[in-house]
Amino acid sequence: MSSCDKKQTIKASTQTDSLSVSSSIRDTLPKKFIGTYQGSISCDDCEFVVLTLDQSNTYKLKIQLFTDEDSKGSIIYEQGNFNWDRKNSTIALDKFGFKFKAFEKKLYYLDNTGQYDTEEYLIKQ
Repeated sequence: MSSCDKKQTIKASTQTDSLSVSSSIRDTLPKKFIGTYQGSISCDDCEFVVLTLDQSNTYKLKIQLFTDEDSKGSIIYEQGNFNWDRKNSTIALDKFGFKFKAFEKKLYYLDNTGQYDTEEYLIKQ
């Protein structure tokens, strides 16, 4: 499978990124962003993503991976905590390094430089 320079490779692992934010100082996600989102994002092997955010700054993530024609699709299930940055309206998941810009009923996937493509987002269901 070829990979695009801006794409991020997904690996099923237990390694987590550090979001050392105390729960007492963590910003709470506004109610309008709580819920389930789905769509496609630019990461190697990602075919479809479902992300559920809740008010206690936890999430559930389901990633359907692309596979070759001879094998069944693989699915990664993950859950963890996220950090809501109220000033920048961004959400950072504690696993996989995923970051999103929240706007209306969409979560725009942020690349490694913090930029996003207006065509690449998860939409609230």
